[in-house]
Amino acid sequence: MPALRFHAFGVPVEVRASFLVLVIAIGLPTHLSPASMSAWVVVATASVLFHEAGHAAAFVAFGDRPT
Repeated sequence: MPALRFHAFGVPVEVRASFLVLVIAIGLPTHLSPASMSAWVVVATASVLFHEAGHAAAFVAFGDRPT
């Protein structure tokens, strides 16, 4: 499956195309304009990445390494 892969602060990150499709599908009922939908995708993606960064921080705090 196509994915955007990069490292943030030494933690590997993968954003799959299916995630973006799901975010768009969830936003469709309320975000009809392209500008509104784009903002929704950016905010939703940033929120999920921030949440997942908390998991990575917990791994590091307990001496493990995110993979």
